[in-house]
Amino acid sequence: TGHSLGGGCASMLAVLMNDKSDPLGFGEARKTVDELYGFGATAVFHNSEAETPNEYGCHFRGAFRGAIYRTLRTVDGVEVQDRAFNLATKCFHYPKTGLVSLRSSRSAPVAYRSSGLQGAPRWRHLVQETPVDDNLFPLHSPLNYVRWLGAQKKRVVEIAQVEQAGLVYGAGDRGGLRRSLAATAGDPPPL
Repeated sequence: TGHSLGGGCASMLAVLMNDKSDPLGFGEARKTVDELYGFGATAVFHNSEAETPNEYGCHFRGAFRGAIYRTLRTVDGVEVQDRAFNLATKCFHYPKTGLVSLRSSRSAPVAYRSSGLQGAPRWRHLVQETPVDDNLFPLHSPLNYVRWLGAQKKRVVEIAQVEQAGLVYGAGDRGGLRRSLAATAGDPPPL
């Protein structure tokens, strides 16, 4: 887990720890990384291929559980992403994992799974085709990731507590969780 360059470092460490050739030389003490979370993470792997070639995750088809999170906003009618994704619009990429787009604390995160195909995070083109913001801030601020995702996480935790207590979840905003999930059934599958 990490933000900005810390997210890039977390990505690199996850791949190196899971590389069977043990490039860090841990030997018998080597552990593997099961999940990867990067918030406004910089892309640290470089190649000119159309898709990500690495398969170092422990989850389905070499993907890491977790996601790379990005913030977006609309400027003059055009949706732009966190400037930290600048390298990802070129020949740099992320390990194979999910992508979550955050737009505000009031809108639900949009999640994209990594592909089941070898080396292909099906969302790479989304990052490459979305313009980056002219300014690093305000989008890159770690507070945006905390506030925008935290509002959603709190909602999910509260729903889980209600369901664990055996209660029926009430109407909530926009008709409750189940109705919201049913309404977005045509959206990309959740992580």
